[in-house]
Amino acid sequence: MIATPYAPAKKSFLATYATALTTAIFLVVGVTGVLVFFHIGDKYLKGAHEWLGMAFVLAAGLHVARHWKGFLTLMAQKRTWALSAASALALGGFMLSASLAPTGGGNPMKAMVDVTAKAPLASLAPVLGVEPDQLVQRLEAGGVEVASLKQPLEEIAKSQGKPLPMLFGLILKPTAK
Repeated sequence: MIATPYAPAKKSFLATYATALTTAIFLVVGVTGVLVFFHIGDKYLKGAHEWLGMAFVLAAGLHVARHWKGFLTLMAQKRTWALSAASALALGGFMLSASLAPTGGGNPMKAMVDVTAKAPLASLAPVLGVEPDQLVQRLEAGGVEVASLKQPLEEIAKSQGKPLPMLFGLILKPTAK
């Protein structure tokens, strides 16, 4: 059919949906990725983020199919290959650091925070170079009640409905003299 002002040509499925679908899913995956990265609602978003990530791969494939000639032109450029190689090296670096981590994988800083959160206050104090009573003072100055030096920060946070990062901030903040 020839397009005229009175009868526009019918667009194909790819022409109609590929770019719009890719854009819509990109926005959702991007927002959920940022939220999961900062652990904001990740309990609720992680599964959706992963499945929508798979949908994004499909949508991107449709987008590439729709713009195949432009894709081939892009792939012929040296900067595309250089950026692809840099991305692959960054991925390799993350994978290597995870494989060398003493925790058997994952982020070693997160593993350290998890271990610290589970340690009783009495054990945590020497690591921070303070007396256990000073940790209690710091927490109580921030409005956090401490029942025992045997309590770990994680337990204190849960029992009082306080965010764990807030408690870390309190114990790391020197007590005013």
